[in-house]
Amino acid sequence: MDMAFIISSLLKGVLLPALVSGFILLFLKRPLGSIATTIAIGVGFLAGYLGIQQYVYPPKSLLQWLPHVAIAALVLGILERFYRHIPWLVWLLRLALAELFLWQLFIQRLTHPSPRVRWSGGEAFINFFVPTLVILASFWLWDRVLKQEAAQNYKRLHALYP
Repeated sequence: MDMAFIISSLLKGVLLPALVSGFILLFLKRPLGSIATTIAIGVGFLAGYLGIQQYVYPPKSLLQWLPHVAIAALVLGILERFYRHIPWLVWLLRLALAELFLWQLFIQRLTHPSPRVRWSGGEAFINFFVPTLVILASFWLWDRVLKQEAAQNYKRLHALYP
């Protein structure tokens, strides 16, 4: 590999997102609080992605879906901060977002003109249901882990400062 390519990739893929995330945190942490971290991570990822990859629409490969997923995750992360006291709305947003991405991924199999390639109703149901179940289970597990970590941090903080 060419050394200039390696240095360029490191600058665009590591330094650029770190600088973008750092500046966002520096300027938005005080006025926005914890939402600034969500924004910094999302925008930093997008900066790194666009530094290395060219944006393509409509996406044709899994790699080209990454900026769309990052933007959706950023929006979902911000909305969850505002609506965390309404759990059913948070879960509804998560479900809608998961189904939207699955729809986009599966659209070719759902609308293909050839019956040999096109999914039947049962195949479509299974191919939507199983990934949806896995996605929602992942959200549920992450919620549990984060709640346990928050409870432990709360206990540690009150042990230090009673």
